[in-house]
Amino acid sequence: MRFENTEVFNFEGALRGLRNPKDSWHLSDSRYIHDSCDKPFYEIGKNDLNLAQRMIKGGSTHSKYMRQIFVSVDITAPRYWWSEFDTYKIGTTANSSSTMHKLTAYPMIKEMFESDGIKEL
Repeated sequence: MRFENTEVFNFEGALRGLRNPKDSWHLSDSRYIHDSCDKPFYEIGKNDLNLAQRMIKGGSTHSKYMRQIFVSVDITAPRYWWSEFDTYKIGTTANSSSTMHKLTAYPMIKEMFESDGIKEL
């Protein structure tokens, strides 16, 4: 199984939404900064981190802001894993290659199958 091209994003929007209930946007101390290659990234400030952690401890009613933090990842996994994934997923959108159209486009190789705990013949 492989997980590749992982991206986590929208911290800015999630933290702004976190402050909506009490109109406390002026207390936000998170900001974009630039790394040595001048690539911007979002730095979560101490005030915002403290509030976010307190809301997590308050349970799902208070930690709704986390639903606005998005994760995108390419997953390569065997068919049985996808069946389980479909059973337990929450708030997901899947774009996948079509098995019907692409199953014979590539050679079947051992790496396409999980074999943990199975004896080699």
